[in-house]
Amino acid sequence: MALYRNQSFSTSFESREYPISIELDEPLYVGHSVTSSTADLVVFAETFRATTTGNPNSLPHYDFIRDGCEVDDTMTYNYTLNRVQRFTIHSFRFIANHTVIYLPCFLMVCHKNASDSRCHRGCAQPMRARRHIEASMRDFEAGLRDSDSGMREKVRRDVLDGSMLYELTPGPMKRRSIGGTGEEVGKKASNKEQGDSKLNHVLVGVGATFGGLFLVVCAILVFVLRRKHDRPGVPADHVRSYAQRGVTDDEGQASKQEEI
Repeated sequence: MALYRNQSFSTSFESREYPISIELDEPLYVGHSVTSSTADLVVFAETFRATTTGNPNSLPHYDFIRDGCEVDDTMTYNYTLNRVQRFTIHSFRFIANHTVIYLPCFLMVCHKNASDSRCHRGCAQPMRARRHIEASMRDFEAGLRDSDSGMREKVRRDVLDGSMLYELTPGPMKRRSIGGTGEEVGKKASNKEQGDSKLNHVLVGVGATFGGLFLVVCAILVFVLRRKHDRPGVPADHVRSYAQRGVTDDEGQASKQEEI
């Protein structure tokens, strides 16, 4: 059993990457399979749920698959009698109230040709499935081992039809804070502070430039106004009056007559 990175189900998360950070309503891609030298084995999910501990029976818990039947509306799962099963779920409100969750799953491995096996029956009515499990569990031989993916496996053998029940618990997974993980949030905050600092420097530089230009313009205006104030008035025809040149009106008229 494994959690995959995307809907292609081509690359799964490695054990060293746990705990995986997820956000609310983020799709989770889950796959489980059975590998054998013979081709007559199939796998079936009897129970798949979310818990706050590695114990599948701990409370509270949230069921995705119960008695082999889908009970979650966000789940995409089409069961066929096969050695590989894949489905998609969405992280749910359960994770909004708990920072760390596990996904324990009970998988049945059956012979493909055993028509009376649990795998052949598929989704069963709750009471019927419960009676079958209780009857089978009386004859199960249990053992524990660590899988290659780092998950804890519990293996039970059903001597009635040769099926095997595996208890797998991938995880843990943790709720990602809004905006990313703690490390991501720290990086974003640091980048934001650096960006704000750069922006402040730019604004200060622009303000200083415009302030300098404003002072220069003001100085030019003051200079021009003073020059205009210091210069004597000039008539529109650019000819100074006789009085300004020290000549009386009579002398001016006589001068004009002589010129004529």
